Amino acid sequence: MDIQIILIVIIILLSINLALLIAYVILILKEARQTIIKINKVLDTIENAAEVVSNPIASLTALISGFSQGFKLVNLFKNDHSNESEAKPTKN
Repeated sequence: MDIQIILIVIIILLSINLALLIAYVILILKEARQTIIKINKVLDTIENAAEVVSNPIASLTALISGFSQGFKLVNLFKNDHSNESEAKPTKN
């Protein structure tokens, strides 16, 4: 009879320890979830800031590309005009 009482007490204590362990794991998982949510918010903020910075840079790149193409077009017309004036004989 003594051994049965000791075994029952041990089983009860182990069950209590298991229940406490499960509760502790649940609390850790809740904290991990909250941390992941906060990290996600920070990443969203960083993504928005990167978009705010990248949009003007992309616009500036497009503007510079437009100026470059415009200068090439002006040089093309300038070269064509100078070639036409050299090809025309001058009347005296």
